[in-house]
Amino acid sequence: MIFLPIGHDQTIRRFPWLTVAIMAICVLLQFARLASTPSAAELSGAESSRDSAAAMVLERLRAPDDGDDEPATAPIALPPEL
Repeated sequence: MIFLPIGHDQTIRRFPWLTVAIMAICVLLQFARLASTPSAAELSGAESSRDSAAAMVLERLRAPDDGDDEPATAPIALPPEL
């Protein structure tokens, strides 16, 4: 058996403080996230520094051209950016 509500008698009407508070917190968090996002210039600067760091690592990995067919045996420390 299905009951369909036709209406109700609501005599007490309160302001939805909790709903408004949750919405305000969400809006504030979105603005804080938006403010902490890096700009396009910062992203391109980070990309170019990453590329230069990768080129530096590749330069370290390249074996010296002294006629040996043996690769360099020195340990290589990767920079923390990579």
